[in-house]
Amino acid sequence: MAINDERVANNFERALRRQIDRLEAFAAELIVELDTDEGRLETTRLNLERAVLMRQRLTDELNRLGFQSTVRTLYSELADELEREADGDSEALAVSESALAAFASNMTRNLDNAWFTMTGRIQETVEAAMLTNAPINDLVAGIAGPGRASIQLTAPLDAEFSQWLNWASSAVETALASMVRQIQLIEASEAGIRYFIYQGTKIATTRPFCRLMQGVVVRAEDLAAIDNDPAYSNLRKLRDKDGRQPPIIPSLGGWRCRHRLVATSLRDAREDGRKIFQFDGDDLNREAAALL
Repeated sequence: MAINDERVANNFERALRRQIDRLEAFAAELIVELDTDEGRLETTRLNLERAVLMRQRLTDELNRLGFQSTVRTLYSELADELEREADGDSEALAVSESALAAFASNMTRNLDNAWFTMTGRIQETVEAAMLTNAPINDLVAGIAGPGRASIQLTAPLDAEFSQWLNWASSAVETALASMVRQIQLIEASEAGIRYFIYQGTKIATTRPFCRLMQGVVVRAEDLAAIDNDPAYSNLRKLRDKDGRQPPIIPSLGGWRCRHRLVATSLRDAREDGRKIFQFDGDDLNREAAALL
């Protein structure tokens, strides 16, 4: 599977970044609408109503800026990539279509959840500031991030929005890479292939878990064991060291992991002198303990 998922993810992030830049200015306008007295927010019914409506108004504005169209373009570009890769093979196309449907469902849920969380934080911040007659500059600082107390009201309020943009981009990249692995695993299973090399490049930001697993030969059941078997708890803790990660099948190292599974055989693995999780899993778990 050689689809250009990185290009698709980058196109999505660029389009979303343009929309977020414009949404930041809109958020500033919403804050300016709040009633103040000598620079402090007033505790009034009208301000409370504005705070409650802020989430919906931000959502409406995001959609007006073309978010839904951006998501549809993402799916369309991905469908084109999958169709090109299938190259007329009806079975490969059927697998790709199923994987794309799962991807669309997961992405809708993940993006919606992230947006709901982000806008909820903004609403709660505004409500708390209004109820305590906080200085409006403190409210801006709370939304725009630390060290921004003196920010002008017309300046970008980018802390929460940038966080959501990063999360959304990470979710898309992770889901795209996971979808490719899903297709690979299904096709490999149908071809009777059980063993894979955990492979990828090592860079400065490579996770300790992926460094440890680099070059190790695994089966799908080995990966599942890392997620679920108490015998491999150190490997699981090492994988989650920087925060809770999505399931190892099919995300491997977790968010934005670019490692891949390369088909091999048990005989080739032995001839190449590779570590084989089926036999070396306990040793790998002990090595993981030393990295925690």
